[in-house]
Amino acid sequence: LTGNQQVGDLVSQGGQLYLLSYSRDQEYEADQLGIRYLTAAGYDPYAGADFLDALEEYSALEKQMSGADKDGGGSDFFTTHPQTAKRVIEAIELARATGLQIEARPRLSDAYFDTIEGMIYDGSPEHGYVRDRTFSHPQLRFTFTAPPGFRLSNQPSAILAKGPGGAKVKFDMSVLKQNIPMDTYLTQVWAANLPLRNAERISLNGLEAATAEADVRTDTGAMLLRLVVVRFGANRVARFMMLMPERSAGELIEGMQRMTYSFRELSPSEAASLKPLRIKTVIARAGDTPESLAGRMPFADWRLARFMTLNGLHQGEPVKSGMRVKLISQ
Repeated sequence: LTGNQQVGDLVSQGGQLYLLSYSRDQEYEADQLGIRYLTAAGYDPYAGADFLDALEEYSALEKQMSGADKDGGGSDFFTTHPQTAKRVIEAIELARATGLQIEARPRLSDAYFDTIEGMIYDGSPEHGYVRDRTFSHPQLRFTFTAPPGFRLSNQPSAILAKGPGGAKVKFDMSVLKQNIPMDTYLTQVWAANLPLRNAERISLNGLEAATAEADVRTDTGAMLLRLVVVRFGANRVARFMMLMPERSAGELIEGMQRMTYSFRELSPSEAASLKPLRIKTVIARAGDTPESLAGRMPFADWRLARFMTLNGLHQGEPVKSGMRVKLISQ
């Protein structure tokens, strides 16, 4: 409808931008191989089903954090794995096919915890870090902050954000093949097929930029599309694609503007100070609770839910003294 594939993907929340889609046969083959390797390595093959169950819990938590449960739409917006409930059942059958009984083998949890100690969690220097509403890339040396109420997702090819009222943002970078002004790149290269209006040159923290807008129609009604491009280095362009309801409140529009104006280059010292989050394992002591342990993790929200999911604990389940648990630390 828009004549622009990238805009169409953002409108529909479809395609490979939002869902790493695997065929059912590929999923089943992966589970077969995984349980085969578990068994050959001396682990409990029934742990494969527990892993998939944990993955299902984590996917449900990500859906809650993204707000998908509230708006009833876009449930796959932050999904990177298919539904796993059926795979859990099939994994149990695969484990039974090994001929081993349940709990016939130890879980070797200490060896597992020793292996994952210090492992990078949720972002690397090569792919950048999401910290609350801020995304920073230490190697490319840039940062920006999404508006209040938005949640960022770091995907392989883009940074995605979802906010109130069905508002969406996609940020990515592209190679600038010609040394042309940013308004020319915006209107004649990136969005050449869109009926743009109000195109103008702007400056973002000393960087050459351009912006324009267009009206697009979606299944949920008319939407306003705002595009911003920023020259970043000699041959790279940063691109913001912002979609919001046509009758957006002034606060949302201002938030989008503040996000684009927050885009800036990081100094070498700022980039060097950015460190990945890592997995840290600790042994629970007498008096420790899920709440007290979760409070030690560097998240602005959902700390308890993240801790419980990370450790395969269910609501109301206590932490026992001597139990080894995973935390996330800086």
